[in-house]
Amino acid sequence: MKVAKLLEYFAGKEALTRNDLKNVNGAHGTKNKKPQYSLRVAPWYEIKYKKIMKELGYPKAADDDMVEWYDSFIESRKDGEWLDDDARLQISNGYNQLMESDSRRLKTLIEQAPRLKNRASPDKITPQDVKKWMARGRVYCIKNQIYWKTFAKFMITDVTLNPKIKEQLDLRMNTRTFREDSAWTISVYIERVIKEMLEPEESFSEREDRLVDKHVRALQKEESATMLRAELESDAHQLTYLDPSYIKTKRQGNGYIHEGIAKIKMQGIKQRLLVTILKAADYYTDLSEMYNNRKKSSTVEEEEDRDVINDLTKILKNKKAKN
Repeated sequence: MKVAKLLEYFAGKEALTRNDLKNVNGAHGTKNKKPQYSLRVAPWYEIKYKKIMKELGYPKAADDDMVEWYDSFIESRKDGEWLDDDARLQISNGYNQLMESDSRRLKTLIEQAPRLKNRASPDKITPQDVKKWMARGRVYCIKNQIYWKTFAKFMITDVTLNPKIKEQLDLRMNTRTFREDSAWTISVYIERVIKEMLEPEESFSEREDRLVDKHVRALQKEESATMLRAELESDAHQLTYLDPSYIKTKRQGNGYIHEGIAKIKMQGIKQRLLVTILKAADYYTDLSEMYNNRKKSSTVEEEEDRDVINDLTKILKNKKAKN
């Protein structure tokens, strides 16, 4: 609901970047304008990004990015020099345009971009430092009317980051997902990648226990698998970054781990997390009996995660109906 309202607000201000409408102003009026690729400050992801975000293991990235940019917009409006939403939400400092027309202005904008804890090394930075810095970066882009898709051009530079962090980000941004699928335009994903580089604040077992407890309480209180369905994947990602074998593999690659290997590790951890939750919530036995009665399957582990959650939902509904 919140994201829908934010989309409606930005659309009303014509602040969305969009090239998906035959009449680009169709949502805002009746004027018949030719299709155009308009540059704006608010994020608008094309349909192809749904697949990209799913492959990244971050299906909610578009929603999260919209919320973060909107929160930054609200913060930007506190500026005493902010006079008019309609004017300030348009683009006047596109990276490519400045490259061609005003390189001095471009250099100034890059040099004045917020620094991540004064370019401190990774061991001196916390996830909260990264979150605050990214928020400041979005505010910086909005105040300076910088196109949202070029966020990384201004914020991921030698000026803003410690060389160790910049080097590892460059390695990631040269992979296929970043280079060809344009994952570098998703600011919340860039934030996640930087957080991966930091030393974990919590052990794998501590985080696992906390996540399992969260889901067990939700299943028992709500008698619904809604939270499990919505958060299992993102929770598995959290655990993956703390997994000792994942950390070891990443260190062997000087901070980089191949996306294919990372995905395999995450899938294994997701299945383990789901099974642990089901056992702790006393639903594993019920599901095992259900699968034992089926011809093609015999264990929970052999089923797809989504099918297990669907079957769990059926069990919860039957339980509720009996009560």
